[in-house]
Amino acid sequence: MENIYDPKKLEALIQRIQQLTPDSKPLWGKMTVAEMLAHSSLVFEYNNGKRQAKVNPIMRFLLSPMMKGVIIGPKPYKRNSPTAPYFRIASTEGFEIEKARLISNLSAYSNEGPEVASSRQHVWLGKLSSEEWSWAMFKHLDHHLQQFGV
Repeated sequence: MENIYDPKKLEALIQRIQQLTPDSKPLWGKMTVAEMLAHSSLVFEYNNGKRQAKVNPIMRFLLSPMMKGVIIGPKPYKRNSPTAPYFRIASTEGFEIEKARLISNLSAYSNEGPEVASSRQHVWLGKLSSEEWSWAMFKHLDHHLQQFGV
């Protein structure tokens, strides 16, 4: 598992984000690069406590066992998987703003460290260890950076 709290791993992720340009095209999926940056940033905002998602408790109970394997399991996300409604992007602030926002949110999340992460509740999975949080956040961001070839 990757350690998103490691300063070297953080720097490597930021370098990958910096390689993106407004003209970067997806290798799969429908999102533009600005939408991907906004979406990835939104995931950090939900998982660092800046935003709150509402999930039907019955759906959480029924789906959380399957979701756990998808979110923190070792297999990569499937390409073209559906996006949860609260993570869908209707509009963006533009490429440079979204890129800066993602780098800021990623850095803040990483710098808060494992103790803060493990104190938060995941919208689908509830309490996670810092290692599970690290892997979940890395896995999601890595998926989208790979989507755009970086």
